Parts: sequence; structure tokens; C-alpha cells
Amino acid sequence: MEELERVLRLHAALYPRMQVQDVVKLLFQSEYGPGHLITDSRQSLQRLQEEYDQMNCREKNIVPLGNGLVRVPLGALLPAQLEDLNQALVLSAACVRGSMLRFQQRAQAAVQLLKQGEWPIEAQTLERFLKTFDPRCQLISHSEIYRQTYHPAYRVILSELVPTIRTE
Repeated sequence: MEELERVLRLHAALYPRMQVQDVVKLLFQSEYGPGHLITDSRQSLQRLQEEYDQMNCREKNIVPLGNGLVRVPLGALLPAQLEDLNQALVLSAACVRGSMLRFQQRAQAAVQLLKQGEWPIEAQTLERFLKTFDPRCQLISHSEIYRQTYHPAYRVILSELVPTIRTE
């Protein structure tokens, strides 16, 4: 729960306009990683290159999600690094297998944390949202406010794979 609190506090500080669905997306990504996005590595690279070409990403720093995962912002990369990022993404997707039980445990821990302090999201709002959200059959996007404010463009990978992305 300590790691989850650190991650939630970091995200609340970095993204103060974060909404409840952005919290749930964070919880989802920290449990399930990128596995739901990868079916074919070539298609993944093509989507990555298309998003890179169209992005308006202001983020430059890698942001921890907890559970050994990070968000790597596309704005921090050069075009030559996209293949490395895609390889890390494919490997991460193959290695990370989330579980519904662990997701629910993380979600309930987040609710308890929200009840304990000053947060931009109320615990009851998160509880209500979680009652209708099933990560097994629902993908979750960032809220419109989050998208308009922060222009997210990133990929979720295992933090241990960050060094595999060339820096030159």
C-alpha cells in the first residue's frame, strides 16, 4: 500500500486535473500493463509511429505506475528510439499478466487511501465508478479533461526495460 500511495500522490501532483477514470486507468495499467494492446508487434510499431507523428506530448519524464511498470512518454523519444520502445512494449506485454483479484485489491487499497487524506478525487466517487467497471471486458480511456490538459502520449513498459531504449 505504501507504493500505491506514493504513485497516487505523484500522479495527483503531476496531473492535478486527473478525474476518477484516470485513477482507474492508472490502477488498471499498474496491474495489467500493456498486454491488452499488443496482438502483433508490427502493427504495434505502426500504431506507435503514427501516434508519434501526430502527438502533442509535453511530457518528457518517465512516470512510475507501481508494480514494476512505468509510462514512457513519446515526447521524450527520438524517432530512432521507437523500435526499441516497441520491443520493450512487446516484451512487457508478454511478461505482465494481471489478475482480477489483484486489481480489485489495488482498487480497494486506493479507496482506503482516498478516505484517509486530501485528494482531488473523493473515495465515494471511486467506489461508485468501480462498481460498474470490469477490467476483463472494458478498456478505459483517459478523461476528456485529462486528454485536453495533458495530451497523453506514452507506452507502458516494465521499468527494468527502460535501459534497453537507446539514448543516442
